[in-house]
Amino acid sequence: PLVHASSAGYLKFLSAFPILVKLVLRIWMAAATAVKMNGFACKTNFCASDFFFAGLATPQPTNNTLGSIVTLASVFQVPGLNTLGVSMNRIDFAPGGLNPPHEHPRATEILCEDIPTVLFAATPQVPDSVLSKTFQISYQEVDAIKSKIAG
Repeated sequence: PLVHASSAGYLKFLSAFPILVKLVLRIWMAAATAVKMNGFACKTNFCASDFFFAGLATPQPTNNTLGSIVTLASVFQVPGLNTLGVSMNRIDFAPGGLNPPHEHPRATEILCEDIPTVLFAATPQVPDSVLSKTFQISYQEVDAIKSKIAG
């Protein structure tokens, strides 16, 4: 399979996320309008754009000292995340890029990789023979997957 086994739990979390958002919004909408959580006033009026941020889908340039760049998606970019204590980030790496050691006090970090891109569009390339043997597919299937990911 092209999807990493641990991504199943991540997909379950994402599928339950809209339900959690609706529940939190209903609770806070019923409360006083001046209620604040994490320093931000709870929204009484919200729309679909409060839950959307296209920046996580867009690769960013990695031509810096570390060879990596972080795109943040917090309550500033996605106002609908307010009161949930949730933020998401995208990290783009250049070949040999680094994510320096760091910590998140009072927070948890979950890292998900785009496995097909990591394997089939890697720089330097993973040899076709390794991909063919690992996934038990033909060289033609490896080439077909690479062509779909490349463009």
